[in-house]
Amino acid sequence: MERLQILLRPDQAAHLRDVARVQGVPVTELVREAIDQAFPRQRDPQHRASWARFDALPVVAPAPDPDELEAQLDDRVDKLLPPG
Repeated sequence: MERLQILLRPDQAAHLRDVARVQGVPVTELVREAIDQAFPRQRDPQHRASWARFDALPVVAPAPDPDELEAQLDDRVDKLLPPG
């Protein structure tokens, strides 16, 4: 890790401390996450091209509702397990 000093307005610092306390994480972790989200790293061209090909694939079927999918999985597991 590299140390970097930044100056925040008092309201910004208070807000960060509040969020960190609620989430149970250090303020520094919140700052690093915010930087990663605001300034994503550029991937190499081959990586970007791979994702572009993936994104261009047609959607075969929409994703099922998570609750419905969980119920279907539970039914299948129940059928595979012995009774009792």
